[in-house]
Amino acid sequence: MTRKAARNAADYPLPMPIGLSRKAVYEIGNDAADLFGMGSSGMPPDEALEQLEEIVARLGGDIIRLGFAELTAQEMRVGSIEIHSEEEFDIYLLDEVGMGPIAARETLAHELGHYILHHPLSDDGTLRANHMGEGPSQQAENEATWFAEALLLPDAALRDAAQKTNAAKVLARIFCVSEATVRNRARALDVKVS
Repeated sequence: MTRKAARNAADYPLPMPIGLSRKAVYEIGNDAADLFGMGSSGMPPDEALEQLEEIVARLGGDIIRLGFAELTAQEMRVGSIEIHSEEEFDIYLLDEVGMGPIAARETLAHELGHYILHHPLSDDGTLRANHMGEGPSQQAENEATWFAEALLLPDAALRDAAQKTNAAKVLARIFCVSEATVRNRARALDVKVS
């Protein structure tokens, strides 16, 4: 695939929220988890990250990893997505030195949330979302986070795993996510974790 020439990040429109409830966005994330075969991976974090990287590639996305030396000019792009068209988008992450596999996995899932939830609302098929959301963009950031939580911790998989252990640290290892993500998702599902 031939990539479009990079545009200035400011030329992309920001995401508009879809305006659905957290529960409705969780359902979309759960459906995506089923479609992509996500759930309790039980695999090492590097392999779990590769699984998500393959999903990004299947959807037409490229992952661009930036090193610390590149941050002065590119810092607004780290942890962001730029959607050029329905089949072409870039997700910007720190390189492996600056971002481990769990943080990269959560960031990729979040940016996929923007791609799936917010891209269809774009007038011209383009979009840029980063972590600096304010106003309506903050709601879009929340929606992408809810999507990511459900994608990485689908309802049934989390409930099943929590039946075996309610330790957030163990659940985080099982799902290859941070303990904070486990706690947020468990709280929203009323699943007790310690």
